[in-house]
This record gives sequence, structure tokens and C-alpha cells, in this order.
Amino acid sequence: MQILKTEEAKQLLLQLPYRYHLRPVALPEGASGALAGSAIGQHRTIVHFGVALGRDSGLVSVPHAGTSGAYGYPDGGFMFTDDLQVRGKHHTWHRGSQFRTAAQWDEATTMVVKMQEKLCKAATGEPCPP
Repeated sequence: MQILKTEEAKQLLLQLPYRYHLRPVALPEGASGALAGSAIGQHRTIVHFGVALGRDSGLVSVPHAGTSGAYGYPDGGFMFTDDLQVRGKHHTWHRGSQFRTAAQWDEATTMVVKMQEKLCKAATGEPCPP
């Protein structure tokens, strides 16, 4: 396993067929690198995401979801945060409000999986664990 550097992670994500708007992000506690932004798909699907690199790193917060949509990949050395689902009233979960159609929701879930897989395979040589 190797811990990716911020620039490596950025270049890997840019290989995917999405447009990106990256934003500056503070380095989470325990992280050796981080990036955050929005990925835009072909159906005008927007997924806000954050990636914290390093073992035992904190999380990168994303707009409207904070860190509630975080997935940890310890073998890959990163934490991935997204806004596919956000917490609503009474601690219920619902789709991010930016997903207006079924096509956008389907594309968003695919986008997140492809982004995570790209990072896992680069860091470990293997797909992300289920």
C-alpha cells in the first residue's frame, strides 16, 4: 500500500470523464494531503466530495453534508466524503437536493464509485473493499 500525495490523487480523478471544480481545503488532523471540490457528470449531475489522504486522518467536510457521508478506506490510506445522502430532520437520510432526476441520482452513485475505485486501485493495486 502507498499513501497517495494530493497531486497524485488529483491527477487520478482528472482521468475520469467528469469536469471538476476544485476548492482549497484545510489539511484535516492526521492527514498528509487533501483535496475537495465538485465533480460534474454528463447529466449536469453535481457531486461534492472531499478526500483526506493518510492513515488515521480526519475528514474533509463537504457543503450541506458535512462529514456525515464519509467512507474510510484504511488499506488505501484515504477517507472519502460526499453528499449523495444528507441527514434531514429527525436524523433521517435523503438524497442530496441537487439530484433532481433518476438519471442524475444513478449517475451520481456511479461517479462516486468510480472516483473511489480509481484511488483504491492506485494506492493498493486492488478494488475498494465492499
